[in-house]
Amino acid sequence: MKNIKAQREEQRKKAEQEGEDMPDLYRALFLSEAGKRVLKDLNIFCGGDEDSFHENPSRSAYQQGRQSIMVHIKKVMTKQNKK
Repeated sequence: MKNIKAQREEQRKKAEQEGEDMPDLYRALFLSEAGKRVLKDLNIFCGGDEDSFHENPSRSAYQQGRQSIMVHIKKVMTKQNKK
């Protein structure tokens, strides 16, 4: 039985191969008129423009987790396809 770390690495490699055109897919989705509205809503929900610091470390970690969603979306949208 494979250990969890090896399984995750295998899944990551497979997803990377399948997602070679992912930047184009993200741009097609989020640069449409409807996509822009959804992206704006996600940014608000995820606290994309807010400071993630909070006196409670658990709350800070939670807010950083939410913000990581927007960081990921923006990162993928600015990548070039691997073709």
